[in-house]
Amino acid sequence: MTHAVIADNVHFSYTSQTENVPIPVFDGLNLTVEEGSFVAVLGRNGCGKSTLAKHLNAIVLPEGGSVRVFDTEIPRSVRAAEASGEGKSIFAFDPKSRVAQAYTNLTKEVAELGKETNRSRSDGAR
Repeated sequence: MTHAVIADNVHFSYTSQTENVPIPVFDGLNLTVEEGSFVAVLGRNGCGKSTLAKHLNAIVLPEGGSVRVFDTEIPRSVRAAEASGEGKSIFAFDPKSRVAQAYTNLTKEVAELGKETNRSRSDGAR
C-alpha cells in the first residue's frame, strides 16, 4: 500500500514570546498514514494537533526530520505562504498533482460515508 503521509523524526519548537526560550512541540515525531485510510488526531489543548496540520500543509517546517506527502517533501514557498495567509490550501496551485487528487478522492469518500450514515440513521428511525 502507498504511504500518503510520512513524518520522519520531526523536531519542532515554538519560541516563547515572554521568555524568548524554545518550547518543544515535537521531539522525534514519527507518523505514517496509508493512502485511503482515515485518521483522527485527538488530544488536549496545546498538544500539537494544529502544529501537525501546519506541517502537513508546509505552513511551518520541521527544525529536524522531514514531512512527505505522497513521497514529495513539501517545500515552503512564497506561493504556499501567501496561500495559507489567504486561508487557501497550498495544493490548490497544482490541482493535477497526486496530493490534490488524493484530497479530492478523500472529500468524495467522506461525503459518501456521510450519506450512508444518514441513510442508516433514517432506516433505524422507522
